[in-house]
Amino acid sequence: MSDTIVELARPLIDRLPADPPVEELKLVLTFASFVWNCVLQGADPHELVLPNSQAVLDILGLSGAEAKEAVDDLVRRKNETFADDERLVMSVHVYREGGELRIIAASAW
Repeated sequence: MSDTIVELARPLIDRLPADPPVEELKLVLTFASFVWNCVLQGADPHELVLPNSQAVLDILGLSGAEAKEAVDDLVRRKNETFADDERLVMSVHVYREGGELRIIAASAW
């Protein structure tokens, strides 16, 4: 699941510095995972995710309109690239080990 959520969030991750702070990367991946889960559950991420995402939007430097476009892009990417993947994202952990960035995204069916 880790590689999948990173690939889903790649356009957002690319907006971060080359070696982003762990907390910022975790917020971006968590934001993407919330959108992913909304798509799977048939919920509207604009209603459920955006109102609670000001911290990540500030980190990414996104305006309200750009945030809506980012959510639309995540929904499109989920539906086009990962249409057959029905795992729910249960948690996202980002940490450094030995100077290297580690990402663990746990999922469930």
